[in-house]
Formats: sequence, C-alpha cells, structure tokens
Amino acid sequence: MGKAINLTIRFILELVILFALGYWGFHYDSEFIIQILLGLGLPLVAAILWGKIISPKATIKLPLLGVILTELLIFGAAFLCLLSDGFKVFAIIFLLVSFVNRFIILKFKQGIEL
Repeated sequence: MGKAINLTIRFILELVILFALGYWGFHYDSEFIIQILLGLGLPLVAAILWGKIISPKATIKLPLLGVILTELLIFGAAFLCLLSDGFKVFAIIFLLVSFVNRFIILKFKQGIEL
C-alpha cells in the first residue's frame, strides 16, 4: 500500500514538473513564437530525459549518481520555474515532497531497478 502511494506521489510530481516548465515557457517575457517553443519544448525535453534516463524502463542506464543528478536538474528547473512564476510556497512544498519521495524510493528500492 505504501509503495503505491509513494509511486502515485512520484507520478504527481512528474506532472507538476511538466506543468511548471510549460507554464514558465508560455509566460516567458518574449515574442509569441518563443513562448510557444519554450512552453512546448521544455516539458518535451524533460519528458524525453525522464523516459531515457530516470524511468524504470530507461534505455540509457546510468549509475545511481547520474540518475540522481539528472533528476536534480529536472526537479531544480521546475522548482526555479515555479519560484519565478510567483508560486513560492508551492515551489517549496514541491521541493520538500520531491526530496522525501526520492529518499523513500532509495530506502525501499521502489519503482526503480538499479
């Protein structure tokens, strides 16, 4: 039961990442075409990195440190986007939940075959 809850939280965190990157991109202070490219491109790049490196079915098998650094890059970018867009409290909650979630995954080896 606990594993299912933690993996559900992980999925929600992944959705928040896509939202944060897309929202920031669409609201970036630039020309409309740049906003479209960032709003669609940033979540796409994050999703590709996630699928290729972080997901349990990743095709690029990095050592644990490489996976964690890639996660740090993606989660950090989402955190900074949320902060930049004025969602400060949500950004802090997102960051804390992300760290706790990753800790639980590592401690109980949930959802990842390393």
